[in-house]
Amino acid sequence: MNEQSDGRRQELAVGHEEQKGFARLAYMELRAKGIQRFRDEAGREYWLSDQKLQIILPDHSEVHYNIGSNTIQVMGPGETQFQGYEEYTGDFTPFVEAIGMAQTIGLSEAPSELGTVLNSVTTGQGETTAGVQGLLR
Repeated sequence: MNEQSDGRRQELAVGHEEQKGFARLAYMELRAKGIQRFRDEAGREYWLSDQKLQIILPDHSEVHYNIGSNTIQVMGPGETQFQGYEEYTGDFTPFVEAIGMAQTIGLSEAPSELGTVLNSVTTGQGETTAGVQGLLR
């Protein structure tokens, strides 16, 4: 291995650890708010399950954080398979921004100012569904 490859590997490992910390905090805060699905103003969708934070970007790329294994996997635009964070060779910027926004939403006192709650465990339905039901009454 050359020095440049080793340096890049170390840089990715540090970035991966940092992003896992951000994703874990985002996951915990979104779960605490009861948010299961959220769409931000940039068109990214955030899905939470018992073990995963899944973020789907407008270009159909995705980033998944698995709480149980504490891992991040990414799938770039036009790709069909997920790769580990450290194996991915594309642009990390959209994924870093998406995880950062997930954290911002989770820590916000007013998430609805950052987008739309599509599904919440506290209400059992998203704001969109509640609005449609209100119109039908």
